[in-house]
Amino acid sequence: MRRPDQARVDRMAGNNSDGFDTMLNPGEYRERSARRLYALLRSLDDSIRWDVSAKPKKNTRSADQNAYLWGVVYALLERETGQRKEDWHDYFLGRHFGTEVVRGLDGEEFQRPIRRSSRLKVGEFAEYIDFVIEICAEHNIQIPLPDRYLTDAR
Repeated sequence: MRRPDQARVDRMAGNNSDGFDTMLNPGEYRERSARRLYALLRSLDDSIRWDVSAKPKKNTRSADQNAYLWGVVYALLERETGQRKEDWHDYFLGRHFGTEVVRGLDGEEFQRPIRRSSRLKVGEFAEYIDFVIEICAEHNIQIPLPDRYLTDAR
């Protein structure tokens, strides 16, 4: 049974039907993060067995980097060319990381990028963005440079 304050906990923890996802921050925020995590654990439905685990947080792309890529770079390409952002994303990923051939249910072959951007670390993502901007510049498409996508690791 859900406790009355469960909706607040859901919002804090990003709950879905499978559980929750939260982060224990380092440094001066660690104590506050630990209290928040403890509150989340205590709020779990006690009639259900829970499997809780912890792993080191990887420094994958930042929210600002991703927002810049999709909201500025790909949006500008879509506006300039009429081609969807998602198509540009697959194109540049394939061009940067290579592609592999995959078979569909009907046996038809298609190519997909070997790597996806969601698993890139902050520095790798910055290099990927630089690659995209460079290719655009070679085709006379000027992309406005961001203020902090290279170093922001939120």
